[in-house]
Amino acid sequence: MKLEIAILAVAAALSTGCSDRQQAETKKDLKDVTRQAEREVDNAGTTASVKTKLAADVRLSTLTSINVNSTGTTVTLTGHVPSSADKAKAETVAKSVDGVTKVINHLEVQP
Repeated sequence: MKLEIAILAVAAALSTGCSDRQQAETKKDLKDVTRQAEREVDNAGTTASVKTKLAADVRLSTLTSINVNSTGTTVTLTGHVPSSADKAKAETVAKSVDGVTKVINHLEVQP
């Protein structure tokens, strides 16, 4: 929604009688907003991929207590798992996702 509003604002500014400098700044702002949106989509895709693999490879009871966050190529795992083996397995699964280069494993073992 934020992206749509920003794009509409930029389009409106471009269609009005702005100076060349103002139009150049507005185009730069649009490119920045577009890049940010692309990063957010990439992060969401990575998060979804990790969650999908966790659902397929880790016991279902563990999945419900694992939170996944992605920033760039780094995935952070938080939450609780019942064993050290589940914690290690979750990290291994997250590392196996295409595009993931680093996993920060903050999972806590709670039997």
